[in-house]
Amino acid sequence: IGFNLLIHSVHNFKNHVFYFIIFTLGLVSIDGLIQYFLGVNLIGLEARESRVSGFFGEEYILGSYLVKILPIACALFYFLKENNKLRGNIDYLFIFFLFITIFAILISGERAAFISCLGFLLISSVYLFKFKYSIIILIVTVIISLLVLNFLDGPRERIINETQKEIKFNLEGDITNLIPINHKDLFHTSLNIGLENKLFGVGVNNFRNECKNYYPYKCNTHPHNTYLQLFAELGYFGVLFLIILYFYLVYKLIIFLNKKINGIEYDKYLLVLTISCFILFIPFMTNGNFFNNYLSILYFFNLSYLFNIKFDQIRTNE
Repeated sequence: IGFNLLIHSVHNFKNHVFYFIIFTLGLVSIDGLIQYFLGVNLIGLEARESRVSGFFGEEYILGSYLVKILPIACALFYFLKENNKLRGNIDYLFIFFLFITIFAILISGERAAFISCLGFLLISSVYLFKFKYSIIILIVTVIISLLVLNFLDGPRERIINETQKEIKFNLEGDITNLIPINHKDLFHTSLNIGLENKLFGVGVNNFRNECKNYYPYKCNTHPHNTYLQLFAELGYFGVLFLIILYFYLVYKLIIFLNKKINGIEYDKYLLVLTISCFILFIPFMTNGNFFNNYLSILYFFNLSYLFNIKFDQIRTNE
């Protein structure tokens, strides 16, 4: 609500945010690329074990950060373009930073960020472009991803090799466990906590304290899945809000798809924001701590743009 007040009360607020995000994406992405290829970033932080974190130091959240603000830049780009508010040749500058950011997400080696980025690009292309162009984008995206994963050691080690190690195979080579070993016990523990405290859970950020009391005794600061974290810490009451939100996002995407099929014009700005939130809250992804300040800011930053409150209409109705 507070962020929406800014959107409506500050002149050209979306313009300012768009250019600031472009600057941020460019700076953070280029810094990450410098750290990967030169071993040290702009402020002297070194890469560790073929992984890059850029300005985030010991926190390996470069890809996670970029993939959460990139869709907002894309949405604002469409908003400003449709309202003739873009300056000069900003189109080309935006496309340049778009590719730089995507490449930085790939070299970060963060699997969840990599999958989220691919998902956002592919779903957006289906909605925003004609079918033949969507196929071209799909092919180009897959080829570039394969090249990066084949020739760059860091991304290949994290995204391909470690994933293969964490997923179990039987003697015939068939997959017996799709859940990474590192997360499986955490998921089981959080589920058991939630089932023992069904209505309201064990309290916000309390998984870290309660996990030692539940089999299989796998502990961390959070369960690495937003839905399981809310179930364990807030019970059915808490996770229900997120489930309702996700069904709403699916419903909106179906409406957008129906409009596209029938040739009806729709707001691309709202479409991109809907896809962004749809990717953010996919139930089967691994996530950071929902109540972490960094993550919650990015979550609600996206949601604030999506649920754009019409304060003038509210005042008129009153």
